[in-house]
Amino acid sequence: MTNKNDKNPKSESKKKKFSLKRRSFLGTTIGAIASTSVLKSKSAEASDGTFEQFEPSEFDSFTVKNSNREYEAIVVGSGFGGAVSACRLSKKWPGQVMIVERGKRYGKGEFARGIPDLSKAFWRLRGDNTPRLYPLFGESRGVFDLRNYDHMDSVVSSGYGGGSLLYGNALIEPMSPYFDENWPTNVKRDQMSKYYDVFRSVMGANKMPKTGEPERHLARQEVFEKIAQDDNKSRFDVDMAVFFGNDSENPTPMGQTEVNKYGAEQTSCTYCAECIVGCNIHAKNTLDLNYLHVAEQRYGMTVCTENLVEKIVPLNSAGEEDTNESGQYGYHVYLVDLVAKIKRVFKSKRVILSAGTYGTTELLLKNKYQYNTLPNLSSALGKNYSGNGDFLTLVLGTNTDTDINRGPTVIQYIDHNIQDNPDRDGFLAQDMSVPLSIFKEMVDLMKPSYFVRRHVDKMIETIDGDQRILLQVHVGLDKSNGEMYLNRFNSMRLKWPYYDSQSLFNNIIATTHRVKNYLKAKLSFAFPTWFWPLRRNLTVHPLGGCVLSETVDDGVVSAHKGELGQAFNYKNLYVADGSIIPSSLGANPALTIGALSEMICEEITGISPTDRL
Repeated sequence: MTNKNDKNPKSESKKKKFSLKRRSFLGTTIGAIASTSVLKSKSAEASDGTFEQFEPSEFDSFTVKNSNREYEAIVVGSGFGGAVSACRLSKKWPGQVMIVERGKRYGKGEFARGIPDLSKAFWRLRGDNTPRLYPLFGESRGVFDLRNYDHMDSVVSSGYGGGSLLYGNALIEPMSPYFDENWPTNVKRDQMSKYYDVFRSVMGANKMPKTGEPERHLARQEVFEKIAQDDNKSRFDVDMAVFFGNDSENPTPMGQTEVNKYGAEQTSCTYCAECIVGCNIHAKNTLDLNYLHVAEQRYGMTVCTENLVEKIVPLNSAGEEDTNESGQYGYHVYLVDLVAKIKRVFKSKRVILSAGTYGTTELLLKNKYQYNTLPNLSSALGKNYSGNGDFLTLVLGTNTDTDINRGPTVIQYIDHNIQDNPDRDGFLAQDMSVPLSIFKEMVDLMKPSYFVRRHVDKMIETIDGDQRILLQVHVGLDKSNGEMYLNRFNSMRLKWPYYDSQSLFNNIIATTHRVKNYLKAKLSFAFPTWFWPLRRNLTVHPLGGCVLSETVDDGVVSAHKGELGQAFNYKNLYVADGSIIPSSLGANPALTIGALSEMICEEITGISPTDRL
């Protein structure tokens, strides 16, 4: 007869194994928080002005060379807004447009893999004084720009193609009914519909192929269907900018190459999960394979990579620099050549800024307050910053495989009341694949302690063995009330009152806990940087700072017909990127940035856009 108090050896073994895994996770988390806390202490002090680490810029020592070349337009930045602008303006003025990009070009096989190359894959310039946890010293001009502002960590891209090089490929049109409330009269959902369609078509949007082939099946599709059913919500397939061949209904075999409709060679997606670290086989429909490719190859656009724009100065009727002018006679644009270590000055009739929320806002802040070359920019500059409600959560030990290490990054989402929620704390929950081997290499690159590395190795070993982890990225409606500004060393900083959006984040965490129960998982938690006392958001979709508005008091660029995207108080100076978006979208912003840029370019060129570039 068995005593009910006797312990079952098999049960005890399972408990012990789970206990070890739990300790591994907790050890990793505690180690990460401890190391982050130590590193962030000085950065936090720097943010409130009590402590500053200042590294002088070497730009002041560079020789300045004047160019005799005059352009119809200079586009600054090659992301979603810059690529659209460069292509549309190049079609209007062939051979008379230049695009400037601070990062490098990346061809097939040129994104970093392996620790030696990954160590050079991050962005840092001597003297930029941007708060970063990595790299801390020296100069590196890689694709990953990690920024660590007050209560907001960010990852943005640096390279020819901008954010398209690292984004998760999702093209989602905002669904929130509150979208129109926060947008100017001339820029509402109905007016933007046509431009959404054009941008979606150029980017080759399609959904996951449904061919029945086993190699194209991803287990996390069924996982999301179960979550949606158990939570009484709706699941949707995402429109993805991923190449499955020129006929997505009859996809090209994985790994086979074809020339796309714009003349660039691409490879049918191999489901390697490396979208967010740069696709080395050109299976992502990145901007350098459509808009930028056509602008350069068909219309003769000048491409100037590894150059940074420092100053923009209005000219007078005599062609002389005059900061009292409003841009009607054009501008001088000062470029810093990061390779040749010189400055060059070009003349342009018009300038389109598309350097992203951080890049464009910082450039304009410096030109308004540091260099005094654009003194009449709106005092609203830097305001209405949003992290787009981005929030990461994990669920460990699910009762089924999730294929976290396979497939395009984002293939689906669940609508958690973003369309009907008076409290405005609804959100979209998206799945996410991660290349675990590269993640491990990045952890090793940071040179953590032996104990942290040991715990991370054990976690990845377990995850890689049975793929039972669900990583979700959520996008919601935060309060969009952050502010970017220059500190006393003229380096940009951010104030982010995270607590004003706490109800959104609490709702996401509570929902993730329900997901854990639905999947009979062992643990669910927010990304560790959110743990108390850090309370740090992580965004890959920063928005705002130069927002569209009907008045100069409320925004930086005009929303009026005939001058859409043009800076208030200036002529021929436009902004076309995420910085002009007035509020969080509750959706990934790539599609909206592209559509807005199409609208702006139509007004500049007078040409109605189609997908026939």
